[in-house]
Amino acid sequence: MNVNDSLTFHVLFPSGTPITVKQNNQKAFKNIENIVAGDVVGGYDHTLKKFAWGVVKATKKSIKRGLVCLFAAGTLIAQPTLEHPVWTENH
Repeated sequence: MNVNDSLTFHVLFPSGTPITVKQNNQKAFKNIENIVAGDVVGGYDHTLKKFAWGVVKATKKSIKRGLVCLFAAGTLIAQPTLEHPVWTENH
């Protein structure tokens, strides 16, 4: 997958979740509520089985109840909804 590919995901994170984006060919972070169509975001490519960049096709806001708290070394690192898949490296 490269920057010219399109991604379609049906996953949810709450407002305030930092998302890895590519800005000016540099890795940066943007809160999920500020992501717009055309942004280049990073994520796990299930086909390639590795991190990859893709272009956001569209965004959608929805209201969900229930979050999962994900911790690493005792620190809260993410709070996705129950339907969100989780990817980790080397574990």
